[in-house]
Amino acid sequence: MAWALREHPNLNVLINNAGIQRRIDLRAGEEALTGGDAEISTNLTAVLLPVLQSRPAAAVVNVGSGLGIVPVAAIPVYSATKAALHAYTRCLRHQLRGTSVRVFDVLPPAVDTELDQGARAARGETARTVSPEAVAEAFWQAWCRDQPVVAVGMVKVLLCMSRLAPDFIFTKLNSLVKL
Repeated sequence: MAWALREHPNLNVLINNAGIQRRIDLRAGEEALTGGDAEISTNLTAVLLPVLQSRPAAAVVNVGSGLGIVPVAAIPVYSATKAALHAYTRCLRHQLRGTSVRVFDVLPPAVDTELDQGARAARGETARTVSPEAVAEAFWQAWCRDQPVVAVGMVKVLLCMSRLAPDFIFTKLNSLVKL
């Protein structure tokens, strides 16, 4: 926080796009969860809220994941932290209503970044991904319309299906990913 304020004294927008994603087989017991603290803290925390509240106009943009809506069993901690971030963002938006801070929840599908890219290739998976530019464009459109929840691409389907047929969409999505 000190670095951010020193380098950017007029900071008024926080884009929280941190993420660690580890494949974990929970059947392996306690050893499988080693390192989980870093995954949880990275995926769920990072807010300069006191500073942002002092600005006449500010925003928090939390980049979650469609896996926070429908989890993938092979990456349970990542899925759980993104679900927690989704809930946290909703609570934050509610608590900050009537203030100068806008709160956005960006929910992309798999994005073509370094996150899990090597592991996907090693597993022979050719996951459909969207470009970072497509996520940025979807967010910008939502920003201009003051639309707080930004479901990108196939996440629109996940949101709908998670309400209509949650077991079906969970089973279908998890049948596409090897445990």
